[in-house]
Amino acid sequence: MASYLATVAIGEYRVTTGMWHGLPMVLAVAAAASTLDDVALENQTRPVYAMGMLNPSSSGSTKLLAHELAHQWYGDDVSVADWRDARLNEGFATYAEWLWTEHQGGASAKDEFDTAYRGLLPDPPAAPRDTSAVFGRSAYLRGAATLGALRIAVGDDTFWRIMRGWPVAERFGNATTADFIAYADKVSGRSLDGFLHRWLYEAGTPPYPEPVPRP
Repeated sequence: MASYLATVAIGEYRVTTGMWHGLPMVLAVAAAASTLDDVALENQTRPVYAMGMLNPSSSGSTKLLAHELAHQWYGDDVSVADWRDARLNEGFATYAEWLWTEHQGGASAKDEFDTAYRGLLPDPPAAPRDTSAVFGRSAYLRGAATLGALRIAVGDDTFWRIMRGWPVAERFGNATTADFIAYADKVSGRSLDGFLHRWLYEAGTPPYPEPVPRP
């Protein structure tokens, strides 16, 4: 278990229990609002959401759920070896938001990438030089955009083999960005080092991605 994802909460809660497809389900909701109304965290096996962040009428609420649940694989099943690799957690989870929006009939993940590319980049590189900005916008947005660029570069079939295989290959372990690049190289049969390096480590807007041919 990733130790930073262990959380203890003490207080008065409204508790509801039940079953879902044969599995026990426990919901605990704080009896009163707390000072943590802006917090969501991907605690392992049970994400925590502040009451103020979940509005049933808001599409942003379901995107938040998709983000935190995606962390069960990207961030929990595979944890970072160094906080400067936080994009391996947050970039994947943000890309999951884009996928969920598409699933719900909204903008496609490709459209979300194009919007980010046109208006929200250039951001600083997704790999910060020190730990002072590990959870800055780049870890989330440019991290997700890197995955969008990778999808264009290798095509859908290979992209999904990388996405599904990565949390299996590194399961219950700690991984680095270099590990992910090496895994993408192996699965795709391409040398993606230079391509991904521009997205992850260089400032400014990288060239719009194009398919990377096999050697």
